[in-house]
Amino acid sequence: MRFADASFSGSVTGVFSNPNHAVSQATTVQIGNPFMFDMSYLNENMNYTLKLYVNGVQIGVDIDGIEYDCFTVKTEIIGIAVDFVPLPNTQKNATVILNGDGTAVYTDPLLIGKDVQLVITDNVVRKPDEWTFNTLTGTLTFVDGARDIGEIIQVTLL
Repeated sequence: MRFADASFSGSVTGVFSNPNHAVSQATTVQIGNPFMFDMSYLNENMNYTLKLYVNGVQIGVDIDGIEYDCFTVKTEIIGIAVDFVPLPNTQKNATVILNGDGTAVYTDPLLIGKDVQLVITDNVVRKPDEWTFNTLTGTLTFVDGARDIGEIIQVTLL
């Protein structure tokens, strides 16, 4: 999916969400070029709300002089199905999924030496002041306390 021209160059994360789940996807944009996201990560025949984030802060997008803070995206199968051809992954971005265990501190070896771009818990994007991260130990700490048991924690890395 491609839309709107970026007014900046850099890394941006798109969060596609609906009441059942959220999918985050990081990409790099260049000023004057469109935002582009790989739709193959989304379920078919679903409605999503797309919000864009830079360094964990939601951004708006100007289209023809109107500032938009979110977009509605509907995935549909139209016509015949074609073979799936994934986009080449030229980025280092990844998402690590953790499960809430009733504590506020989560350490994972996949996080060691990484930079965290975005943290989502149960489809809610967490502001950067709601968590801290230690790249040396791969430890994510929630400032507001323990996460619920079974709560899904998505950590998007740069």
